[in-house]
Amino acid sequence: MYRLFLVALLAAACQQPRPSDPLPEIPKPEYATATLSGRVLDGNNLPVEGVIVTVSETDSSYTTAADGLYVLRVPASTTFTVRTNKPLYAGTTVSPLWLEPDRVVSGLDILAIPSSSVGAYNANAGFDEERGVIAIHVVSLSGRCDASNATVSILNPETLQPMPGAKSLYVKTGTSQPDRNVTAMQNGSRPNAWLVGVPEGQNYPVRFEKTGCAPLQFPVVHQNLTYQPGLRVALHGVAQVPVFVE
Repeated sequence: MYRLFLVALLAAACQQPRPSDPLPEIPKPEYATATLSGRVLDGNNLPVEGVIVTVSETDSSYTTAADGLYVLRVPASTTFTVRTNKPLYAGTTVSPLWLEPDRVVSGLDILAIPSSSVGAYNANAGFDEERGVIAIHVVSLSGRCDASNATVSILNPETLQPMPGAKSLYVKTGTSQPDRNVTAMQNGSRPNAWLVGVPEGQNYPVRFEKTGCAPLQFPVVHQNLTYQPGLRVALHGVAQVPVFVE
């Protein structure tokens, strides 16, 4: 009787389902990367602490310390976008960028201003303070063309006419604040101009005008960094846009 019971017990054990083998881990694909660094600075050219600098296309981020420095691992051979975030500050979006694999690029400084400043700047264009602003900085690749006495405007991408409700404001030398009494760009201002009252959207053309200066179209390579088209303007935000000229 004992022997029959043991046989039955072994048969029952054999009928129990085997636990399934664990699924093999699928390795994550390795993407080519590059390194980008710079500082986050306020309107007085001073470093800003506690700013989270992120890459929109990845989970890469860096929080600035007292020196305002950030270092990011960014995707290479593809377009990526850098953004900032800090309480009581407007989020800044940098023009879309592109880097070659394993490239190390430093010196891309990002402007950070209080969120209240965006509303104050937009108030110069009208009562709709829910729009964004664009900080324009002129870069001459040859060194023969400066920003002095140039003008800039934001265009409607469909009509290529000045954007309704938007306005160009210029900055006195040595300052970053827009001044309605200044009618054109001045050297030594930072940024060289503000476009205010700009509605949320992307791919807005920027028109640069100065006799004898030819603006360049994106993409433009400057200091090993390729600036791509695709300007993005967010509500209450700052878009940081270089204008490249000869």
